Amino acid sequence: MHRDLNYQTADYEKTVRPAERAADEMADKRYEAVQTVFDIVPPTLGGLRAKIDFAMSADHVTDCLRHTETDEPLRDFLNAVYESARLLAVRS
Repeated sequence: MHRDLNYQTADYEKTVRPAERAADEMADKRYEAVQTVFDIVPPTLGGLRAKIDFAMSADHVTDCLRHTETDEPLRDFLNAVYESARLLAVRS
């Protein structure tokens, strides 16, 4: 029984673990990319609309704002939206 368990564990480490690691790395990169978009301050009304549309575009994007340990991502997103609105108001 122990030999079978050792074989299964070794097989898991060889085949499954690298795929899990790769998936985790890609998820981290996707999260970082989403956060970068959230931090951009659009200088135009079209850009502001695109930013808001992007934030509402898919569950995995919206979840980056809602399901975190802190409210910092949402605060940063809203600050960027407010700054964009301020820039647009100054130009008007």
